[in-house]
Amino acid sequence: MNPALFLEQWFGRRRSLSPDVIVSVIDLVVVVVGAGGTPRRALDLVAARGPIEVAVPLSELMANTRAGWSTRDVLIALPEILGDDLRPLAAALLSAERDGAPIGVLLG
Repeated sequence: MNPALFLEQWFGRRRSLSPDVIVSVIDLVVVVVGAGGTPRRALDLVAARGPIEVAVPLSELMANTRAGWSTRDVLIALPEILGDDLRPLAAALLSAERDGAPIGVLLG
């Protein structure tokens, strides 16, 4: 079964995030990127310190990495669980993870 489909069924319908929440998530990612962090580190920070609407489901997604999921799997599932508002951010992080693209350029 597709991981994103499984998670959508597990967590329920996609969420709609407020602009303030989206900006907070992007700010946290930019902090990690500015410090030279990886997409995985960015996801870990958002799961630990992000707005609750994102932190809780992302923490649950990140727990799957202990069960064999890759960061790529999490990034693919992210917009399916948290909604299309974070799809561009997930795509940028996925590109950085997959292709080694500089995250700062993708987010800048």
